[in-house]
Amino acid sequence: MRKLSTRPDHKIFSLVLLVVFISYTAGAESASPALAIVESFEEVYLTVDIDDQAERIEPLLNEAERYRDNNPDEAEAWFASALIRSAYAQTQGLRALRLARTSRDEFERAIELDSSALGGYSQAFLGRLYFTLPSWPISFGNDDKAEELLMEALSINSETAANNLYFGLYLITQDRYQEAQDYLNRAKAAAPRPEFPNWDAVLQRDVEGALTRVRSELQH
Repeated sequence: MRKLSTRPDHKIFSLVLLVVFISYTAGAESASPALAIVESFEEVYLTVDIDDQAERIEPLLNEAERYRDNNPDEAEAWFASALIRSAYAQTQGLRALRLARTSRDEFERAIELDSSALGGYSQAFLGRLYFTLPSWPISFGNDDKAEELLMEALSINSETAANNLYFGLYLITQDRYQEAQDYLNRAKAAAPRPEFPNWDAVLQRDVEGALTRVRSELQH
């Protein structure tokens, strides 16, 4: 099946990363300092052109790593480092695959510490890595593992637009367009959050972009 590029498509994939994260933090009773680091990262990831991101993301990754090292039992600390590293990898050319492997290990550690933390988003992000990266011997891409993780994320929280969108994007790579349309429609129907109108607008734009692609494929 087709693989998605490791370089983000800003109309579908890259912005979804941040919307997924914010949809968790909106409901959090307390914010970890790790999440504050990600908030700084979000602004860079959304507003800075990808060709200029490396210089801005690297110090945030360093900060996330320091916090992770000082708080090794906190799932959110590992999640933050993994998330920022996965974005940084996309700016690093030949180093990208090595960085992605480290990001994978960090997501796995977050899941080990608390499998239900962040509403299943560690599983969702890790699943994304598995379906966007090439398979062995180039990298660790694995469609079966991706589907397992994405379904686990949905089992933890099936109501969020983000989890449904991620699974829909995975199904597109598998040419399972009718199923993808169903999950994308669930993402579209997810309840809006008045406290984050701009983020929801970004998410819904990406849902519409994916739905347009799916409808085109279903007409063929």
